[in-house]
Amino acid sequence: MPLKIEKQREDLVCFITGELDHHNTLTLRRELDFAIANTTACRVVLDLSGTEFCDSSALGLILGRVRVAKAAGIPLFVSSPSARVRKILDLCGAEKFLRFIEREEA
Repeated sequence: MPLKIEKQREDLVCFITGELDHHNTLTLRRELDFAIANTTACRVVLDLSGTEFCDSSALGLILGRVRVAKAAGIPLFVSSPSARVRKILDLCGAEKFLRFIEREEA
């Protein structure tokens, strides 16, 4: 599960690619929590355009990062989920808890 984190303008953009499942959520959780705790960005954006699959542990990972970012005083947004991932998020009712945005490419 490649994770690429970039500071783009005022955003901390976290590109998550491949499959997001119980096999890699622990490592991702650590890396994302570290990045969120050490950023000076105005917001965190999880870019899911390259994410091919997600399961329930992925939803837990994403919602947990919303809480971590909120505790740090930084809003978190989800951007560009693939159609397959968006369908899974919609079926779980994630729109009640997540903020989705369309992001300009830097």
